[in-house]
Amino acid sequence: MEIGSAVHSHVDPVLPPELERLIFEDCALSHPISIPTFMLVARRVKTWTEPLLFRTICVTDTPPSYTPNNFHHFTMDILLREIQKRPASFFESAVKHLFIGEIADFHSSQYIPGVQTLLATFRGITALFASCHHFQYLPVLEAVPLQTLAIDLNSLFAFGKTPLDFLHPVFRNVTHLQVLSGLSRPTKEWAGIKNMPQLTHFAFTNPNERQMVIPALLGCSQLECCVLLCPLGVNGAFWLPDDVRFVAMSRPDDCGDWLRGITTEDDYWKRAEAVIAARRAELR
Repeated sequence: MEIGSAVHSHVDPVLPPELERLIFEDCALSHPISIPTFMLVARRVKTWTEPLLFRTICVTDTPPSYTPNNFHHFTMDILLREIQKRPASFFESAVKHLFIGEIADFHSSQYIPGVQTLLATFRGITALFASCHHFQYLPVLEAVPLQTLAIDLNSLFAFGKTPLDFLHPVFRNVTHLQVLSGLSRPTKEWAGIKNMPQLTHFAFTNPNERQMVIPALLGCSQLECCVLLCPLGVNGAFWLPDDVRFVAMSRPDDCGDWLRGITTEDDYWKRAEAVIAARRAELR
């Protein structure tokens, strides 16, 4: 080697696996439609990003009105086929948020078994919106760690044959509860809502049933926010008590608003919280 000559070597930079995984997961979460492409990069990248494809699932006949970052839309048939391909443990850890909307063929023989299969397979979900109301949910939801729940209470409790039980394990971690229907229960059953250990947010949609639910909520010391979701143009404030925690607003598109809450935290809960914060500021 001549004196003064320099030896040049080119070595491709190598990222630590932990940092590489963080980068791919962040990209996948911010742009879910690209996940199938990321999965083709390398086997390890597929292992990291494939579960994120199923992190938030909306099961509806038509795509939701709000689809952040080209959000994936699933049908019941697609999901049932995917469930057959993979072990149940994959979905138990992958799926965190599940929206089951109205499906046109809910009278078909496949509908109820299909929904039951989804709920029995997605055992790790923390947020569930289930507008279907044709079977009892409790047997498949008892062990699910739900924190945000929107559901028909009549379906949850055997179509009125079983009293409301707010100490049931299905409610043990629920902080946000939206009742889609099924409020027509005896007032004494509603009194137990104060026993929900984590409840801070409650929403309902029928002003005519306020006489049953509001007295129970007024006795709920940990309640931070109660929202009456009214039809467009209806002034729901007329039916609410003079309490800063009670807010009335127009009912949004269910799936679109739910997706906003999951992906950007900009949903009706956040808007109601802003109203309550402004009221409290005025009282200072």
